[in-house]
This record gives sequence, structure tokens and C-alpha cells, in this order.
Amino acid sequence: MFAKLLARDADETLDSSYYLRRILEIDEEDDIVASTIIHDSIRGTLEMRLEDAIATCPSHLNALDERGLAPLHWAIIMDNLEAVHSLMRHGAAIDIRSGPSKMAPLHYAASTYFTTAAITVLLKYGAHVDARDSMGQTALHLATYNVEKVRILLNAGATPNSTNNNGESPLYGCIRRRYANEKVLAELLRAGADVNLGDRAGNPPLMMAVLVSSAGIASFLIEMGAAV
Repeated sequence: MFAKLLARDADETLDSSYYLRRILEIDEEDDIVASTIIHDSIRGTLEMRLEDAIATCPSHLNALDERGLAPLHWAIIMDNLEAVHSLMRHGAAIDIRSGPSKMAPLHYAASTYFTTAAITVLLKYGAHVDARDSMGQTALHLATYNVEKVRILLNAGATPNSTNNNGESPLYGCIRRRYANEKVLAELLRAGADVNLGDRAGNPPLMMAVLVSSAGIASFLIEMGAAV
């Protein structure tokens, strides 16, 4: 059983760094354009005000570029909240998906390196807090390295026991990726996370904590009621 877990732990597809690498990939089935002046304005590769770019090519407001990203994805990646507000005023799709990872802007905001403020802004505009990407992950799965992001998403109604395509809850996933700390786990558990909810194979979080040699997390899980 542990051998299977180790093999899957080596699979990087559930690591948040995977999503950053997917920025460079495209899906042939997506409606892709090389780039647009809206994309270029946000990325800073074109000296044109974003408002002017949108007015010039309004039909490209939700276009995906050669990297499979819409202008709103780029606004989040560039940590440009002013651009986010501008795009939303003009009707950008708040939950538009990138190709092929099918990540919504909220997934990017929740991922490593992106600010907490971006999550708050997207939620204000109605982002679906439990939107899933191609791996079945919600923003909460990706945010478990940061207790503040976890708290914001949970307060917005994120489902603490949502499972991805491997049957992993946010609590289980953060232990497997060695992100876990007691503050993050406590937030998840306070919101109703199941301390015994295992993966698709039925392996519980406590077993994973032992596997990754996290004695402190294992002890904390037992204190919180994990079955021994």
C-alpha cells in the first residue's frame, strides 16, 4: 500500500507548481489566438492603456492566447488588480477556463506566488468558489500552503471535503504535498473537514502523515480525532 502511495507522491500533477508550468501549454481544441492587444496591454508588452485596448477589440475580451490564457488570467498572474476591475467592468467571464488545465482565474489566485487580495476581488465579482479544474481540484486544494487564503475561501463557502480526481480532500492533499501545518489543518477542521477522509484507495490522512514522516502532524490529527 505504501509503495502505491510513494509512486503517486512522485506524480507531480497535483502539485501547485504543475499549474504554473501549464501556463506554457495549450490545447488544440481551444479557440486560440496568438495574442491580442488586450493580453499585451496587461502583460506590459504593448504601450496601450487597457481601456483603449478593450475599446479597440472588445470581441477579444475573453480570448485565449497562445498559452491558453484569457486576459483575466493574465491580470491575476501579473498581480494587476486594476486590470481585473477594468476587465470585469467590461463583462469579462469571471470563471473562464484556461487550456488544457481548465483552471479558472480563482485557481491561479489560490496557487503559490499569487496574492490574497486577488482571491478577495474575484470572489467579490462572483467567482465560483468550488470551480474544478481538469484534475478535479478546487481553489481550496491549491491554497492549503497559506492559512489566510484557506480562511478566505472557507468563509466564502468553499467545500472542505471536496475531493479531486484522486479522491483527495484539501486536508489530505496538503499533507501529501508536505504543506500541512496545524493552523491550516485547524481551519479546515473547524469548517467541517473530515479528519478521516482518505483518498480514492481509502488511505486516510493519518497514514499519509506517517508516510511523509510528519510526526507532529500525525499527533495533531490523532488529537483531532483521527482513527488509529
